[in-house]
Amino acid sequence: MLFINPNWRWQFCPQQGTLQLCLDASTVLCSGLTQKQLRHCPVQQGDVAALTLEHAGLLMEQLEQLESLVPAELAMPCALRLMAIRHFAAAAVQKSHYFQFGTASRAMADYSLVLLAGQSPAKALLFACEGQTADCLLLESVHTLTGKELSALSHVRVLANRLSPFSSGSAYLLSA
Repeated sequence: MLFINPNWRWQFCPQQGTLQLCLDASTVLCSGLTQKQLRHCPVQQGDVAALTLEHAGLLMEQLEQLESLVPAELAMPCALRLMAIRHFAAAAVQKSHYFQFGTASRAMADYSLVLLAGQSPAKALLFACEGQTADCLLLESVHTLTGKELSALSHVRVLANRLSPFSSGSAYLLSA
């Protein structure tokens, strides 16, 4: 169990080339966002930026929500990636051409499990939907219609008509 600590801080690691969240001297969580994915690098080589208590609280809320949706080993990486995307990532370019049309016939709620189908379907977490645009976090890797492989925890922005509902969340939790 994690307890919020005012000493948590964001740091850019030049060795790994990613934004990281440092919880203490020995615990570092990698967000997976590279410098080119950041709209601005709030923490340049060796500098640090404190994680506000408000943002730490949001991270813990996201973690709690995700624990009922995704396998336990994915909950923290997903929560951390979502926090980093929301606060530091450059705007994602819409990638609908990578995916087949979906079957969603109605607007879907944030924090819903969905399927995105490239050459085969992949589970994703819908974390924001605005108008006809949906932001998703892939929960497994997928080969797109163009043959490009997108890895798990990749952020993809697509038109909402590319989403299909994923109906058995409990089966997903048991299968991981």
